[in-house]
Amino acid sequence: MKDEFIACGLNATEYDVFVHLLGRGGRAAGQIAKALNLKRSTVYSALQGLEARKLVSRSTNKGTAEFVPVPVEEVSSILLNRARADFEKVAASIELIRPRIEKYRGWQTIEAGALGVRSINSAAEYYEVLTGYILNSDYCAVWNPQVALYSEEIQEWATYFLEKTGKRRSCIKDIIVNGPMADWYAQKVANPNHKVKRVAQELQSVADLVIVDDVVLISLMSPESESALEIRNKHFANFSRWYFTLLWERLE
Repeated sequence: MKDEFIACGLNATEYDVFVHLLGRGGRAAGQIAKALNLKRSTVYSALQGLEARKLVSRSTNKGTAEFVPVPVEEVSSILLNRARADFEKVAASIELIRPRIEKYRGWQTIEAGALGVRSINSAAEYYEVLTGYILNSDYCAVWNPQVALYSEEIQEWATYFLEKTGKRRSCIKDIIVNGPMADWYAQKVANPNHKVKRVAQELQSVADLVIVDDVVLISLMSPESESALEIRNKHFANFSRWYFTLLWERLE
């Protein structure tokens, strides 16, 4: 059954979490993480993906968020409707692409280095990709905590992340937009190699930027309808890192 669910768009962790919920009803993320022996941040990412697919809904029980699976009889129709919607989007895009690429017929191109670009279309997917890069790597970033840390779940994820990178002593440089959540974040930094500088609210960028190794993540900072890009290119990453350093050195 796992392979079939993955073929319908779920990843392996989303499948494990969903099947676990099917037999138990509403459970808190911490309970699920303990039962499946998974990290809480991993479970949150999976739950957000399941929410986006409308396979799980969220409720509150005595102040604690619980996640409830849809009735079993609705699962097949939800997956089928999602697949149909995805197919219709692809078909519509192809119809738009077809006439527009005709102008490139017969053109010769010069390869100037591999530029891999991938779009990220949900907050759940963005945090999953982000986690994969920054938990075990040095990096630098420009971001707005007032926007990024928009929920208790994300704040718990940030707390876990800071604890782990603190133990690993990762080399991190954050330029963050000043505000209440910036104070909250900075107070939790215990890693001596994690440096934080602040910019005023009016100087904030239109997008978050994370640079790690040869990858640049650009997020448009819209949690309810996240849109982001993952750009894999050494030259672009080096340029972005140079630009970051320029800004870093000009801040107090």
